[in-house]
Amino acid sequence: MQKIGLLFTFLQKENPIMKKRQMMASRAEKFTRFGIRKCSLGAVSVAIATGLAFLGSGAVQADQLAPSQTADSVAISQAVENQASTATTPTVTETSLSSMDKAAPAPEAVSPAASQISTSSDTSAQYTSSDPVENAQPKSDVVASTENQPAVAENSEKSDASNQPAQPASAAEHPLAAAEVKKPQGKITIQNNNPQTGEFDIVVSDIVAPDGLKSVYLPTWSAANDQDDVQWYTAERRADGTYFKHVSYRNHKNSLGEYNVHLYFVNDAGQLQGAGSAKTVVTRAQPQGKITIQNNNPQTGEFDIVVSDIVAPDGLKSVYLPTWSAANDQDDVQWYTAERRADGTYFKHVSYRNHKNSLGEYNVHLYFVNDAGQLQGAGSAKTVVTRAQPQGKITIQNNNPQTGEFDIVVSDIVAPDGLKAVYLPTWSVANDQDDVQWYTAERRADGIYFKHVNYRNHKNSLGEYNVHLYFMNDAGQLQGAGSAKTVVTRAQPQGKITIQNNNPQTGEFDIVVSDIVAPDGLKAVYLPTWSAANDQDDVQWYTAERRVDGTYFKHVSYRNHKNSLGEYNVHLYFVNDAGQLQGAGSTKTVVTRAQPQGKITIQNNNPQTGEFDIVVSDIVAPDGLKAVYLPTWSAANDQDDVQWYTAERQADGTYKKHVRAQDHKFSVGEYKVHLYYLNEDGQMQGAGGEKLMVSVAPENIRATGKINIQNNNARTGTFDVVVTNVSNPGGIQAVYLPTWSTDKDQDDIKWYLAQKQANGTYKITVRASDHKLSTGEYKIHLYYKQDNGQLIAVDATTTQVSKAVYNTPYYSQRDGRWGGRKYGPYSMDATGCVPTTLAMVISGITGTEVLPTTVADYLYNHTNEFNKDGFGTSSRGIVRAAQHWDLTTETLFTASAVKEVLSQGHHVLGAVGTSIFAHYPVTHELVLKGYDNGKTYVRDPYNAANNGWYPVDYLFGVKSVDPTDNTEGSPFIAIKG
Repeated sequence: MQKIGLLFTFLQKENPIMKKRQMMASRAEKFTRFGIRKCSLGAVSVAIATGLAFLGSGAVQADQLAPSQTADSVAISQAVENQASTATTPTVTETSLSSMDKAAPAPEAVSPAASQISTSSDTSAQYTSSDPVENAQPKSDVVASTENQPAVAENSEKSDASNQPAQPASAAEHPLAAAEVKKPQGKITIQNNNPQTGEFDIVVSDIVAPDGLKSVYLPTWSAANDQDDVQWYTAERRADGTYFKHVSYRNHKNSLGEYNVHLYFVNDAGQLQGAGSAKTVVTRAQPQGKITIQNNNPQTGEFDIVVSDIVAPDGLKSVYLPTWSAANDQDDVQWYTAERRADGTYFKHVSYRNHKNSLGEYNVHLYFVNDAGQLQGAGSAKTVVTRAQPQGKITIQNNNPQTGEFDIVVSDIVAPDGLKAVYLPTWSVANDQDDVQWYTAERRADGIYFKHVNYRNHKNSLGEYNVHLYFMNDAGQLQGAGSAKTVVTRAQPQGKITIQNNNPQTGEFDIVVSDIVAPDGLKAVYLPTWSAANDQDDVQWYTAERRVDGTYFKHVSYRNHKNSLGEYNVHLYFVNDAGQLQGAGSTKTVVTRAQPQGKITIQNNNPQTGEFDIVVSDIVAPDGLKAVYLPTWSAANDQDDVQWYTAERQADGTYKKHVRAQDHKFSVGEYKVHLYYLNEDGQMQGAGGEKLMVSVAPENIRATGKINIQNNNARTGTFDVVVTNVSNPGGIQAVYLPTWSTDKDQDDIKWYLAQKQANGTYKITVRASDHKLSTGEYKIHLYYKQDNGQLIAVDATTTQVSKAVYNTPYYSQRDGRWGGRKYGPYSMDATGCVPTTLAMVISGITGTEVLPTTVADYLYNHTNEFNKDGFGTSSRGIVRAAQHWDLTTETLFTASAVKEVLSQGHHVLGAVGTSIFAHYPVTHELVLKGYDNGKTYVRDPYNAANNGWYPVDYLFGVKSVDPTDNTEGSPFIAIKG
């Protein structure tokens, strides 16, 4: 007590040096604030200010002082020494704390500012309180508010005693003062120490705070690791006046074992005062849970993990269940997240499929994720996983020996890994699976799987078949589940062939197919039929027709077999549902027929006129009868007078023809009459013949001849005149055919000299161009020049002549609509003469407007003949364009050929060189149309002023010799419709 009194007396003296040091210390405190927080000077100042007697046992006795020391200086020195020795511990240097194992450090945010003590060479000391620590922050959960920090008393510089703190009486003046001072104290009680969670409550009661009480601090730490987990807790005042703090080991680095709890008060002066301490032991239960394996299904390899009786002292955010099979060093480990159920247990369903299909022993470990996000092991278990092998019962049903078909039925299915599809690979034993088919079975309502199989899908193989069973599980994997065998047979395709209605008169018969067996289905029935003669050269593949009664039918006539008779072969083929031909049987028959025949009777044979009637009766026409022909001729001169008469059917069914000798050159003597039928197929069939004698009175014999008009071409205005039955008793030196049009009264008559043909006829060709291009009726008369030089009229006829008239337009290559259009580097007005002339001709012949640009587009885009290798168009381009518009061309090599074609009314394109139309080295294409007396009308596509009539000989004489214009051999080409 004496030392404390002396220390207070010393500190309260006015000292200028002390003031200066106070100011210097205040400035220095800003640089040493961190060190002040970490040292125990504050505790020294508290001890000095409060005059506590905690220094009792450590006090220096007066008789122990050195001669140069005073009690005051010793106290100060001892305080400084204590500061240095406890710089790393925050314990207050009070004698009441000497029993603590370790001093509790003051928290940064709430520790009172340490008083600064200065020492000098004259051993005097000056005390002043420092400013509060600036921006001090609390540790972790210690209250950091500055209002909770203890206030630091400021020393006034005034000498006024009223402003100075009350001076305690010295020990000499108050010998009992120290005994009267109460020390701060409180009762620390540890409550609710939970051995499961590592948590407890600190309750402070019976508080004695003689200097006032602003805050209660509870520095708390575990005995381990030298206070590395200390927490300065701010206790909370409760309604009953006690102070309380809940503590968890998690705030102390999860340390367990002995804990230290110290008690500090912050008095009204803002100073910390030690008030007591306590110890307790902290334990906690280890994280744990009960792992139960449930629903371990030996069929499916699945089981459930259930976690119950959970102890999670550090909180529980998640439950993990790492699970793996014992095989292969955890290569199949899965970290499952368990699901919390309503009853508080955790659950996870496990399938061996998630573990590489491993079976056998499985390990299950239990881990908790606590509230700090840390994994904590909580237990483990083992189980054995098995599963049934995939399997199913394969049954072969409806094995039809007739059709080679059967059904595969799969029942009693065990699919432990799930079942997405059932496959049935099926194949015949023959040929090493070359016919394997992977069938997908269909699920039926009763849960079985089904597939219908036909041998036709297996290359028509018969015999032993293999059927394998595969399941596709839920993971999309194929699993073998069984196999079976069966034997497949089928009836051969067959049918009964019956020949019906075999008519020996007509050579016709019916084929009927019945009793059909078609195991592979029946799309069509074919009946290839042929005669035995000539190696199937008359084979016909007949398609039989299905009748209402299910039989198939075909009518056959020998006429479809080159009229062959005798033995016939009939084969039977089926077209099955796969479109394949299958032989099903055969038969033979003999075909005969009555020969076509008729009875020829000569009636009314007149010996004066040489006339008679031919009558045909008793007709047999097995192949049908469309017409009856009676070719008739005299025996003389090798049929030169033959006439093919068409007999006329009479009411009584006979056929009749009247014959005149004058139609046979008045030949007399033996005549031959043959009988022919035109059957239903348009074929001529001989049916008989007859002879007779014909005579004519001399006075009735005269010249004969018949004019026949042939090949009357309306497009060219040409026709042929052929004279037959040529004869004359006065002889024939020449045959003349004067011909003219009825227009303008014979102004175009021309006497043609007919040329005798090899067959004895005479012939001329008449051209309208030789008759002033006249059209309409033409008259043709027949004259013979007799041996005496006289002309006699023999016959006359008329015919109609027409001639195509083309309305040919004119186009100019320089027309403003297209003259400037370019094809390649050249324009139409410069090189477009050929496309333009072609457009005129094509438009004229087809009657459809075809413009020059249309032709030019075709030539340039679809050929290489226009403006490609040079400028202009080759004559081959003319041919290509004509063909494109379905026209024909004819190259004309002579002027007479040009005239001939022009006279027939056709168009001619001609390329000319140097002339009134072109100048060297240019060549030019012209249109020639029409012909009159050696001239033709020219259309010039470049210069319309040149249009007009020009001699054909002149045009041919100035023809182009440029190779491009002569690719076809001549620059003159006719274009015809």
